[in-house]
Amino acid sequence: MAKSTLKTPVAEEQNIRRRIDALTGNVKVTRAMVRGSIQPLVDKLARQAAARSENDRILVQHTNNLARFSPGEALSVTGEELDAMKAYKAALDRIPVPDEKYDPWGGARATDTKASKKKN
Repeated sequence: MAKSTLKTPVAEEQNIRRRIDALTGNVKVTRAMVRGSIQPLVDKLARQAAARSENDRILVQHTNNLARFSPGEALSVTGEELDAMKAYKAALDRIPVPDEKYDPWGGARATDTKASKKKN
């Protein structure tokens, strides 16, 4: 008669236990061993959670700053901000307007007028 290949749950568990013992060399795993093996992961997750909460705090702060300038509402500008805007506008007005448009590639191109006439 052929031997049955189906194993009972108890036999399967004993087989798994025997294989684990063979891998670990019959060393009994303690709580300290397990805790030591997963502690780096726990520390990493704690650091990631702290970084996420800091990023969330920064996002909320930024959102609150943007909410101050929501469309349709009148802007409330402090005196210091108004003075800074006026000073900025005055500084922009003091910048001279160039006579010729700046060409950043002007030095790289040939300035020979004869060559440009031949192309046209």
